[in-house]
Formats: sequence, structure tokens, C-alpha cells
Amino acid sequence: MRMLTLTLVLAGLAACGSETGADTGADGAPDPAGTSTAGSVTAAALTSETTPATRAEVEEAWKCRGLVSAAAAAQKIMPAGDVPAKIMEITPAIVGYWDDRAGRLKAPDMADADVDALVVSSTRVLATREALERELPVISACIDKQKAG
Repeated sequence: MRMLTLTLVLAGLAACGSETGADTGADGAPDPAGTSTAGSVTAAALTSETTPATRAEVEEAWKCRGLVSAAAAAQKIMPAGDVPAKIMEITPAIVGYWDDRAGRLKAPDMADADVDALVVSSTRVLATREALERELPVISACIDKQKAG
């Protein structure tokens, strides 16, 4: 029963991971202009801006979005000693970056059904240290790619 509850909480946090920091800037102060990274996710979604991309780029963006969001959720509810150090580097800006990137990239050869399948397959719950460590190489690559610019 405890695992079921933990799983549901993680799924809920992962689903709303992009909301963290949406109303504040990097310093935590209110961001009325909506210029913070997490706030830009909403702006991109409202304007329906798209960026042409390859299928591989779209798939990578959705994979990173799912893993980074799940890791950020785990970071918030798991005891700090159970979370690998690299996972503790995840900030709302990193989550927002992958939310925005996944939402903007469009491959001309991908139908909406293909993108829907990516959304479903990329939604993850990482509720144990073992699960986080198993996905750590990919999560680390996603964090490093976002930080590199």
C-alpha cells in the first residue's frame, strides 16, 4: 500500500513538475514578465511556436523530459540520502527546459499519434534509489546537455 501511495504521489509530482518556479525568477522573486525558464514553457505553449527537428531530436527531448521530471519529483519526496548527487543538480530551470523543448520540437515525418506515443512512453515514475541509479547515465546526459546550452 505504501508503494502504491508513493507511486501515485510521484506520478502527480512528475505531471506538474514544469509548474515549479513558473511564477518566480531565478532569485525566487516574483516574475511578472514571465521571463523565467519555467514561465517560457507556458508562453511557448500559448503561441504554438514550433521548431523543425529530426525524429531523433524529438524522441530525445521527450525521453529527457520524462526522466528529468520523474527524477525531480523523486528528489522532492525521497530522503536526501537516497537520491544520487547528480539528481540533486536538477533545478526547475532544467525541468522547464526539457518541457519547453519537447513541446516545441516538431519532426515533419512524425504524425500526432507518434508524438502521443512518445508522451505516453516517456512518462515515468522513479520511486527508488535503484530506479534512479538505473536511469542515471541518461539523466546525467540530459542535465549536461541542458547546462551546455
